[in-house]
Amino acid sequence: MQAKTATYLTFSLLMVGFLTLNSSAQTNNVIATNSQSSSLNCQKEAYTDLQQMNPRKAILDLMPLYAHDVRLSLTQANNAKKAARDLAWIGRALLFDENEIAAVSVLSMAHRLAPDDLAITASLIDNCSRAGYPERAAALIAECKNKQDLELIKVQAMIALRETAPLKARKLLEEYALDPALSKNAANDAGFAITKARCTLRNGLQEAAVKQFKEAAQVNNNRYVSLLWKAAALALEEKPGEQELGEQNRLERIKILKEAGTIVEGDPVWHNDLAIAYGHHDHSAAKEQAKLALHSKRFTSRSYYTMSFDLQNEQKYELSEKYIEHVIKLRPRSAEAQFSLSRPLRRQKKLDQAIAAIKKGLTFNPKAGSARVDLINLLIEQKKDDEAFKEIQTMNQLCPEFIGGWRKLGDAYRKQKRWTESLAAYQKALSLVSNKYDDLNVLAKNEIGQIHAGMGFIYYAQEDKSKALEEAKIFNSLKFIVHLANGLQLLNLRPDHIVLSQLKKEREIQEHILLGDMLFETKSYSESLSEYKEAEKINDDDADLHTYILNVCVESGQWQDAIHEDLSLSQVLVKSAPAKLGEFFKKQFAH
Repeated sequence: MQAKTATYLTFSLLMVGFLTLNSSAQTNNVIATNSQSSSLNCQKEAYTDLQQMNPRKAILDLMPLYAHDVRLSLTQANNAKKAARDLAWIGRALLFDENEIAAVSVLSMAHRLAPDDLAITASLIDNCSRAGYPERAAALIAECKNKQDLELIKVQAMIALRETAPLKARKLLEEYALDPALSKNAANDAGFAITKARCTLRNGLQEAAVKQFKEAAQVNNNRYVSLLWKAAALALEEKPGEQELGEQNRLERIKILKEAGTIVEGDPVWHNDLAIAYGHHDHSAAKEQAKLALHSKRFTSRSYYTMSFDLQNEQKYELSEKYIEHVIKLRPRSAEAQFSLSRPLRRQKKLDQAIAAIKKGLTFNPKAGSARVDLINLLIEQKKDDEAFKEIQTMNQLCPEFIGGWRKLGDAYRKQKRWTESLAAYQKALSLVSNKYDDLNVLAKNEIGQIHAGMGFIYYAQEDKSKALEEAKIFNSLKFIVHLANGLQLLNLRPDHIVLSQLKKEREIQEHILLGDMLFETKSYSESLSEYKEAEKINDDDADLHTYILNVCVESGQWQDAIHEDLSLSQVLVKSAPAKLGEFFKKQFAH
């Protein structure tokens, strides 16, 4: 694997080279006598370079301008700000190659030259956060307290998302947009629009996010980036179980991404997104695009993560690790890279190494809630329950808005049979859901469903069947179910979404099934089996019900019961085969 080198030169070497030019006639030739006109030309060229995703050329265009402006600033105070702006552009170019550490160095110099320039301060804050310096980012934000600047708001919102505080991010953006004196700045700002879309998505509002991604694409004056956002909106529109719509969207995404490729040939982002769009539908085309992304003219870690993930699916774990290790060489303080490294390690059962990778990543972003959940799961897998519980408490202190953290605490207390504390933790998690359940995406619904399942188990354990059943109904309405294409699934291992019957006998069966499924979700297998058996007493001829029971027996390792249930299921299937096959073919012809 050949290392990317686009802008991965140390910035000090670049500075030495160009400041040497500053003392020669060469710089004077670059910046002509009419310095204002030449400066504008240098800036336009650099801007065009960045529009074309060519950060190295942008830096080469900007360095002579910086050398000229910094020399003038020694004699003319007003030129210090010009030099600072030059450095800010160089910092932005470095970030296009994900060289955050060099960008922090450059932007720190710019900040010292122009400490009152809020745009430069915002860029420095963002890069400190990206480069794994969260304390410095927090200190700079504190210095800017009560300063209502658009760039600062966008950066603070993105940092809040990185720190698992989606409600905080949403509040920041909404308050800014609602202020009449400030809202005009945000109205046609593509950066604000895309930040809002990402924030909406992280709050679980997928349909609203799709609309906002499309709106962001409309206001973006960079055609290439606009097309990438349109393709992202189409990807978000896909819904599990709607294969026809998903295929239409996928083909449209491919078309849009190929168009993007005609604007900026060889850029890794469109190649990488195209590889994902091809996916398992055209694996050879996906592989080809993934390779092109890796060997593009600029570096992006996303292309390495995509290749690594694909290799993990092929069980090529050691090779998968190498791709992420390469990212770590170029981004040594990247929390995301360390978290990504933990996944192939875990799949190889290298649990100590996986834990070490997550812990290292958390030094660069201590408030990464999802990574802390991964760490907790690994500790539980190693039977280190006390350490896992301490991590849960730490997570909730650092990430008080993270629903997953409070759910984990509820689960931990539930396993300890501390019912009151468990319910309080679950209720805290639910208090952080700021939208109607129907508005949330399937992942958010599923997580909230698991919270209701946990609460339902507690009521069940307390012999409050009425409350337990109410929680079971909510869980059933929210849980994620995979439907195979064209009705290819003759039997279901677990119940589908249930609409309660008005008929007493059928409703009674359904209620036992609802409770059984909810208890299965909490791994309470004996209680789950008991409820399914109660349903079986009422109707012994339901093939699906026998499948649910068989599934519980297999999951809980009750092999004798599983064998018995398998025989019962076979007998029921023989009797019900004509009806089942008739229903199956009806679904086939319907498609």
